[in-house]
Amino acid sequence: MRKDLTDHFLRTLKPPTTGRIEVNDISCRNLQLRLTAGGVATWSLRYSFRGKIKRVKLGSYPNVTLKQARKKADEQRGKIDEGQDPAVVARLAKQAKLNEALDRRTFGYLAERYLREHSKRHNRASSYAENERNLEKHLLPYWGTQPFADIKRPVVIERLEEIIGAGHHSAANRVHALVSKIFSFAIEVGLMESHPIAGLKKRGKEHTKDRVLSDDELRLFWVHIVQSPVSPTTGLALRLALLTGMRSSEVAGLRRDELHDLDDKAAAGLVLPPGRVKTKQQLALPLPSLLLDTVNEALALVPDGSTFVFPSSVDGSSIEGHALGTAMRRFGDALTDGDGPGAKSWRKEYPTPHDLRRTLCTRLGMLGCADSLIERIANHTPQSVNRKHYNMHRYDAEKRQALEAWARELQAIVSGKKAASNVVRIGRAG
Repeated sequence: MRKDLTDHFLRTLKPPTTGRIEVNDISCRNLQLRLTAGGVATWSLRYSFRGKIKRVKLGSYPNVTLKQARKKADEQRGKIDEGQDPAVVARLAKQAKLNEALDRRTFGYLAERYLREHSKRHNRASSYAENERNLEKHLLPYWGTQPFADIKRPVVIERLEEIIGAGHHSAANRVHALVSKIFSFAIEVGLMESHPIAGLKKRGKEHTKDRVLSDDELRLFWVHIVQSPVSPTTGLALRLALLTGMRSSEVAGLRRDELHDLDDKAAAGLVLPPGRVKTKQQLALPLPSLLLDTVNEALALVPDGSTFVFPSSVDGSSIEGHALGTAMRRFGDALTDGDGPGAKSWRKEYPTPHDLRRTLCTRLGMLGCADSLIERIANHTPQSVNRKHYNMHRYDAEKRQALEAWARELQAIVSGKKAASNVVRIGRAG
């Protein structure tokens, strides 16, 4: 939303029922106010620095008034003109403040060593980033300057209960796991002799996720996901995620050299090497009909010389996996009841890219596809000794039949011509 902001408008602005809204100030270039469903309003400045789009926070409203926010935005643009990156300046200032009180006895020191000596070396990049976020959001502001020896079991439980009290049960469990790993690391490197939360059960109550898109939601998604506020490139990546069940990072990072035989409809497919796959095992999928059309539509948007099927508009690298989740949220935020019968249920519980993967698996089961074949398409970690070490058959023909059946089903849903029964029996994979 673009608006010439006024104090009256800000005082009367209502929080959204779900998600968040973003209001851009016409009178101050790139100044933006974010308002969440919880009523939290934050000023920020969006800017471009060395080809990358970034954001720096300017404070919360009404603590920072409109006039003050505009002044801060002008000051930050001045820094940019001088060659400074405001986000880097803010991060360094925050780190410097922490370093003033940081010594080898503090939890902040221990956490920094854990990130540097363990998480960065042994975790996936996404897991390392999640650890860093959870530390910065949930732990360092509370324990950063405290001696880690003073962080006993009751202290940890209190922090976890505060997170749960804010309604974030899953986040509490992720933080619990991170704290446990940090203390285990401390014992390993000789900084501690005992583990303060050994045996502590998870305190957050998590529900098994079972979100599967309905026919109305699928129709809404397919038609509108390639339109504003989602870019066509990201929208097509999300379409491919629904058609193949690939994970967000696998779709987002898809390379041209991972595609083959695109000029032959009977042989077209993709092959991801083990290093690009969560399970560390090669993923091979055929690209029948609608899948091939989606890939070709994405390739038509790719600049010459690009390595990636879904390149970033900022620096030419691939879009990030988390961009798909962000796009799904923005899509939901933009929906209104007038967008059709699927809008209300979508807004009630926003689906995620992983729900697209679950939808594919569920729909394949409804079409009569054997569980063992669905597991191969989804590239789940093999459990049987035979599948792990002996049966190297890729089941390309069976996968093609299953994905073609799903493509036909989806096209029927989108066109409103879904048959009353469209079950096909697809052979069992070993």
